[in-house]
Amino acid sequence: MDKILGLIDQDYFKRIRQLQWIQALTNHPRLTHYKKEISLRYRTSAAKLRAPVSKSDIHPLATSVAAARLIGSRLRLAGFSH
Repeated sequence: MDKILGLIDQDYFKRIRQLQWIQALTNHPRLTHYKKEISLRYRTSAAKLRAPVSKSDIHPLATSVAAARLIGSRLRLAGFSH
């Protein structure tokens, strides 16, 4: 468990937790004017490895009737039925 926790950027995690709490507080009518600033912080100081804003090509996976039949027969042999 310690090894997994060691892989997490704790400073970044702390910053995001703080922003989430502040963002929740901005739902109060007296604090709504901070929403834009919180949104800006998410896009700037709290941004990490932002995904590019562009469409990606979709490549559908090929299907095979023979492969589906093979899987179905293996499941039946293993004792599974529909």
